[in-house]
Amino acid sequence: MFVGEPFARYTRPVKKTSKLILVLAVAACLLLSACASPASTGLLVRLPSRAADKTPSFSSEIVVGVALRDQAPDDMDSSLKLSRGALLQHYLAATGVTPVMSFANYANSSFEDQSKQVRRMIDQGAKIIIIEPDYSVSFGAVLARAKKAGVTVIVIDWLPEKTGDVDVFIGFSACQAGELQGQALLAGLAVKENGPPWNIELFAGSADTEPAVELFRCAMKVLQPKIYDGTLNVLSGETSLEQAATKDWVPDHAVERLNRLLSQFYQSQAVLDGVLTPNGTIARDVVGVAAASGLPQPVVTGMGSQPESINWIAQGKQHSTIFFSDKTLVFEVVKIVKKLLQGEGLTFNSEVTSGVGEAVVPAYLLTPQLVTRGNLCSGYDLGTEEAQVVAKTGVC
Repeated sequence: MFVGEPFARYTRPVKKTSKLILVLAVAACLLLSACASPASTGLLVRLPSRAADKTPSFSSEIVVGVALRDQAPDDMDSSLKLSRGALLQHYLAATGVTPVMSFANYANSSFEDQSKQVRRMIDQGAKIIIIEPDYSVSFGAVLARAKKAGVTVIVIDWLPEKTGDVDVFIGFSACQAGELQGQALLAGLAVKENGPPWNIELFAGSADTEPAVELFRCAMKVLQPKIYDGTLNVLSGETSLEQAATKDWVPDHAVERLNRLLSQFYQSQAVLDGVLTPNGTIARDVVGVAAASGLPQPVVTGMGSQPESINWIAQGKQHSTIFFSDKTLVFEVVKIVKKLLQGEGLTFNSEVTSGVGEAVVPAYLLTPQLVTRGNLCSGYDLGTEEAQVVAKTGVC
């Protein structure tokens, strides 16, 4: 499952929340040609579970609730979160409706506020609610209330833990992101002057979060064969998720572990050639620790396309990151909303779990994009903050 800045949850704490409610006057015929997304195969169709064994029919005027997570204005990614709302407004309007949008007061935003916002949407008679959840412990109670009220719930970006009361999750594939990270590490090592074999170490996110489990598992699908054949050498021998995990995705825990590994295994002539790192913050900390220890700069991976990561890629200090396109996500959300408004079934291509071993939820998983210096100038959607950061680097 994924998170628009997908995995922003695991990059830095989110301080605030915002919302918007869309009241949609739905025309008899909805056009969505402007929101076409690449064709998909192998799709499954399931009618909404709230429909009492029949597809719901919506009146010509319904309430669609949209509760967006937002970050405080002083957070460097706040404009990204606002742009997601702008994209939703634009492409929903392209279907023939005019959304009415409002934003919560930053000073009063919190998980509790977002939970109350969703509850208010239910009380106002919303038939569809789109939620980009705040990074909180649980949305279980309010989603259970939505289910009881017959609301179709679409969750985007990341799935709240320990709740199955979601009709469909729309986000980016953690497994594909992990495979891209593994491939990027190998590609970065391949251009080094030394090796193979190359010495690497493995870092993962928090082992109690489903995205971290999938990221690491799928990265190891790429790397494990190279460990077996001797191309890669994990000097520490720490190759399991439990050993590689970074508790709560806290960068300080990764720094502490790397310092231990360097002191135990890299005191002689051993060189740390590369590190599998799950996000940009940990990647940059790994590079900093290596430099402070007098080691050459290792190849590091990342995720989230933070401005710092983009600058470091331009400077050759970070090999790669992963981009999760807001436009791609919004296209899919709007397409599914249109289907619901026309009385069609939900379309999904996968399933995800709401936490490790928890409830299974139908999902439409999207493909993330690997970004390196080689495609830095073309890897981001025009008009996004990421593209603006790239432009300021002067490499294009």
